[in-house]
Amino acid sequence: MLNFTAPHMDSWNAWHDWFGNSPDGLADLTAAVDEAVTAAGRDPSEVERTTTILVQLTGGKGRGTRREYAEPTPPIKGTSEELAQAIDSYADVGISHVQLVLDPITVGSIEEVAPVLEILDRG
Repeated sequence: MLNFTAPHMDSWNAWHDWFGNSPDGLADLTAAVDEAVTAAGRDPSEVERTTTILVQLTGGKGRGTRREYAEPTPPIKGTSEELAQAIDSYADVGISHVQLVLDPITVGSIEEVAPVLEILDRG
């Protein structure tokens, strides 16, 4: 699929259970994107890289996957500072945008993650 889309794509998004929810796990996937984009005659830096990150908060019980190809994803969890650091580490591997998949998906989780976002906003 990458070979068909590489000539046209502006961004590429990974799902957390494709790579174990860790920046280190993205290496093979981003290399495949680079290869496809290069083969299409383009500079890989032209393609934005994004991903989802599974974040476990108070009350989270883990979220399984219904996909046969993926093991259950280990979530990131911890204090606001630890979560901010974990999320920020994705920038070091070329990820420019993340979508947080919260566990549990509740209003309380959104409120709980707000201080994490404030830390990230401060840089």
